[in-house]
Amino acid sequence: MTEDELTTPSVGGAVERMKGKLERAVGRLTGDELLRQQGEQHEDKAEAIEEARRAEAASDQARRQAELDRKEQELAAEERELVADETLEARERAIERERTENEQRLAVEHEQQVAAAERAEQRDRQRVAQEAGRAAQQRQQELGQAARDEERAAVAREAAAALDQADETADETADETD
Repeated sequence: MTEDELTTPSVGGAVERMKGKLERAVGRLTGDELLRQQGEQHEDKAEAIEEARRAEAASDQARRQAELDRKEQELAAEERELVADETLEARERAIERERTENEQRLAVEHEQQVAAAERAEQRDRQRVAQEAGRAAQQRQQELGQAARDEERAAVAREAAAALDQADETADETADETD
């Protein structure tokens, strides 16, 4: 093994622990206090390496979790945005549908009003034509009556003139016989 491989957290901790146990045991057996302390230091170092490895693993896990949380939040925000867009589009479609329905309804109402106005105008024209026809008929009747009255008046004038003439003749005859 190379020195780099021996100092990696996973390998380095185990190597330091074995070195420490060995030095401590040898130091106790030989009575070398310095060697025993170095052994404890190696064990402490092994514990620190393992603690650093656990902290690094926890930190990596926390980073991964934070990244997952961030992605979940982004997805949730995108989902809310999509829902809002869909809701807006649905509202716009409903407004357009309502506008179209209103335009159609107004067009039908307009056509009905135009048709009603045309029917009313036709009735008015028929009524005016009927009244004009009745007026013309009445005028013809009145003209006929006036012509008859004029004819009777002429006959009456002739009769009056004839009577006047008869009276004058009778008066002349009466004056002549007197």
